[in-house]
Amino acid sequence: MNEFLEATVSIAEFFKSHPVLFWGFTIPMTLLSFIFFAIDKVRAIDGVRRISEATLLLFCFCGGAVGGLLGMILCRHKIRKPKFYLTVPFLATLQILFILFMYFKELII
Repeated sequence: MNEFLEATVSIAEFFKSHPVLFWGFTIPMTLLSFIFFAIDKVRAIDGVRRISEATLLLFCFCGGAVGGLLGMILCRHKIRKPKFYLTVPFLATLQILFILFMYFKELII
C-alpha cells in the first residue's frame, strides 16, 4: 500500500507541475467520451452501426469517465447495463478523487 501511495503522489506531483499535459489530455478525452455516448445513442435509435462497448469503456478508462458518466445520464444511454452503471461511475469517482488529490494532497496526507 505504501508503494501505491508513493506512486500516486509522484504521478500527482508530475501532473500538478505540468498541468497542460494533464488537462490537455483529460479535457479532450472527457469531451470525446460524452460525444461517443451521444452518437451511440442516436445510432441505437436509428438502428445503424454502433460504437462498440469496448470503445466506450476504453475512452472512459483513459481519462474520459466524467464525460462518459454525463453521456450516460444526459442521453439515458447504457444505464441498464451493469458493465456500464458499475464501471463508469467508479472510474469517474477515481478520476475526480485523483484530481482532488493532485491539488489538495497536503490536506489529505
